Amino acid sequence: MLDKDPKYKSIVDHRRGMQSRLARELHEAAGVSLGPCGIPEVKMFQAALPDYQLNVISKEHLNALIYSGPETEKHLYLYHHDSHYNVITSMPAFLARKQYCHKFKKGFDKITDHPCGDLCKLCNTQNCPIVEWKFCKDCNRFFKCDECFNRHKDDAGPAQSLCRALIKCMKCKRVVTRASLRDHHCGKVRCSTCQKYVKPENHQCYLQPVKAKKARSPEEGNNLLDDDVAVENDVEDTKNLMFFDFECTQDDGKHVPNLCVVQNESGDEKVFSDLDHACVINVKSIL
Repeated sequence: MLDKDPKYKSIVDHRRGMQSRLARELHEAAGVSLGPCGIPEVKMFQAALPDYQLNVISKEHLNALIYSGPETEKHLYLYHHDSHYNVITSMPAFLARKQYCHKFKKGFDKITDHPCGDLCKLCNTQNCPIVEWKFCKDCNRFFKCDECFNRHKDDAGPAQSLCRALIKCMKCKRVVTRASLRDHHCGKVRCSTCQKYVKPENHQCYLQPVKAKKARSPEEGNNLLDDDVAVENDVEDTKNLMFFDFECTQDDGKHVPNLCVVQNESGDEKVFSDLDHACVINVKSIL
């Protein structure tokens, strides 16, 4: 299946019994007796399949990766649940993400969120070497080589090219989106919490209350052109969900937090050991 085996249809056809026969042959080759299998047995299967990296996702461990074999070009993901194993044919679909990084075992939606450290931030490709820097007069940025320069000019399917999407401010040398260039303030960033342009190194603010939308009374009637009138509890207005956990000390009988771990729905995580005001200031960075 993974290698587009021409015998795939015959293998999965339960009337032929080929899948059961091949499974017994694999058990024999790996030296694993028929019956329940745990991680020790998975390691034996891994030794019998050196061309594949076996990975086991466990339902009992909140869908966490509990085993990963040596890195190879081919990957096989198994889902362990209720004492059974099922193959995961698509990790992006399993994680509800558009793409998946096999190296860091993490799903992501945008190429800019790719967890690999060797991703070129200029052209969004991996292993982009520095040959000779080339300047682009359209976006005011330098690129590592001709290929890097050409890639930043190319449109990515329906998405516009990086050159058309980004531009460097020649005054503060900061790269911003062209859409936000009009509201760009050199040396300042827009706080996602209070919505003000501030200097990030000394800005302190707090989570703002959710503003209730004004609902029109029946006597006022409805006008679809009114931007300030909306249906209450609109699903589209749901705020980001944040999940957190505190570690505490209780030397004097009271729980005093000394560590906080915060994670958003995308899996982005922040760890705070200074709880004086660091959480309030920095948690907005992963909203």
